[in-house]
Amino acid sequence: MNPGALIAVVLFSIACVAVLAATYAGMDPKGAQDLWDDIAIYVYLLGGVTGFFGALWIFSSFVRWRNRKRRTYTRYQLVLSQSDEATVETVAAAYETLVQTIRVSTLSRMSTGQPYVAFESWFTPSRDGGETGMVRLMLVCEDHTLRGVMGALRQAYPDLTVRPHSSADPSVPLRITAVNFNPGHVLRVNKSRTYTAPLVTAAGPGESDARSTMAAVIRQQQALGRVSSVRWCIMPAGDWVDSSTVRRLQAASSPGMGGLQFGPINRPDPATSTDINQAMMLGGGAMSYLELQAAVEQGTVTHPRTGKTRPESFGEMMNACRQLLGPAMSRRALNQLTHRYMILRQPLYRRRWATAEPPLWPQPNGSTLVSPRELGALMELPSLGSEHSLPLQRSTVPQLNAPPGLARASIIDLPVPPEVPLTGPPPGRSAHTAPADDEAPIEVVDAELVDDTPQER
Repeated sequence: MNPGALIAVVLFSIACVAVLAATYAGMDPKGAQDLWDDIAIYVYLLGGVTGFFGALWIFSSFVRWRNRKRRTYTRYQLVLSQSDEATVETVAAAYETLVQTIRVSTLSRMSTGQPYVAFESWFTPSRDGGETGMVRLMLVCEDHTLRGVMGALRQAYPDLTVRPHSSADPSVPLRITAVNFNPGHVLRVNKSRTYTAPLVTAAGPGESDARSTMAAVIRQQQALGRVSSVRWCIMPAGDWVDSSTVRRLQAASSPGMGGLQFGPINRPDPATSTDINQAMMLGGGAMSYLELQAAVEQGTVTHPRTGKTRPESFGEMMNACRQLLGPAMSRRALNQLTHRYMILRQPLYRRRWATAEPPLWPQPNGSTLVSPRELGALMELPSLGSEHSLPLQRSTVPQLNAPPGLARASIIDLPVPPEVPLTGPPPGRSAHTAPADDEAPIEVVDAELVDDTPQER
């Protein structure tokens, strides 16, 4: 809850309790009336402010819900390349470009809302024994933002494509409108400490992460061996959050400013300041809300002795989801991810899974705010060099686009001279005469006609 709203509610409650206690405890009615006259203006003011902000929150929630229902999101299957592999700095720059691409202005956020982008990993076990199953990486976004999202991702992965609708026309992507998945349990994670504490350790430019969290999550899906889905949902924060984050990082790394300090107030922790300064230099400024969630279908459990089957319990499904998100929660720096207990809101998040909707309101304490560098650490796509055994669909043809001003060539069939027959022996030689050793057999092939005329500039 917002601290200002919490203080207002507490003061209003104290005033009401004081008036009721004075009225029913035998106090003189005139004295109670005088007490009420003294505090009435403050009680009315607090009540009006609380009611105004409450009505504003309800109206904003309705507008957000209406705007989300009006948008149309589509799933596209990502096809990875055979050779794309990027450093941490390049991946962070790509995700910062992605956040800036889908971020809208403050006025648009208030009127139409902020769109989001989600990445999903769907695992389907194999029906035959001994197989590894199939993993599909999905991209969830609006149709008009697909080109911008792919352009931002190709900054780090130049050959990344989406699955085409048909081989005849590769330019039309395949749109997946429905998913046959009924989640039985959904698990969410967020930061355990303040959002300014980074999830990644300090690393210099050009250094590699040495592991992909997304690839480790896919391996956990394989090890679990059941239908499961993991989602990384990105919603850009407002522009004012970027400047606020910079001020909080500066306060945390400066002496005498409090913040993320574990010793005396006037002496900051050197290790803490190093990681925070590195996060300020390399983390970027485009902050976003990251909803990292995992879901599994409810299965059955067979008793080892009696052989009876029963549905999985709440705790068993939660442990399965914790196994899926274990690689993400194992990243430890100044901050770490921890799971959230959702007992009463489970039906709500199970219904939202089909549409990939994030929460209507983000966490007030900013526990889901991440920087582009943290996005790159948690969402680096699996590369073939280090993750060659993952059952992912990869493209074997690189996207080598020619410059637009280059003249294209065409393949034509050259006419055969009439004096050179296509069949039969050459002139002056019978069909039973073998060719000489220094003569090569005549072969008629197609030729390539290249336009070598000078281009006008």
